[in-house]
Amino acid sequence: FEHPEKGGEEAADVERTLEKRQKLLLLLEILAASLTYQAGMSLPGGFWQESKLGHVAGDPVLNDNYPRRYVAFFYRNATAFVASLGVIMLLVNRKLLATGIRSRALRVCVILDLVGLMGAFAAGSCRKVSTSIYVLVLTFAVLLCIALQVTLVLSETA
Repeated sequence: FEHPEKGGEEAADVERTLEKRQKLLLLLEILAASLTYQAGMSLPGGFWQESKLGHVAGDPVLNDNYPRRYVAFFYRNATAFVASLGVIMLLVNRKLLATGIRSRALRVCVILDLVGLMGAFAAGSCRKVSTSIYVLVLTFAVLLCIALQVTLVLSETA
């Protein structure tokens, strides 16, 4: 989203490219917000249907079976949802967009969104230890790629 100073036709091309990137990112963030909202409304594992055996109808099954995973899922999903809303607000409002790019707020929100989505997926989707290990390795690889990208961007600006 950097906007270099160019003249004439190059400036128009840069403007079109930025607009396309903005629309794509807006589409992805709306999808992420919808996904996290739905995941919060219908938790992994579902809800208890009846009150018996010490369970209360309507309580999350994940919370009773894996309380730490439930807490991890809840907070990471909420983080991803709020970060998605933040990015959407930055992209929709032109004044906020310019300020958000300069202050790197847009990048921070996108990274928070990605980390929150990965963490919520890892916490909510795994029951077996082997599957959990695969998901954690995949999450670590994605986080490593994000860290490398951030390092490259910071080294170019320095």
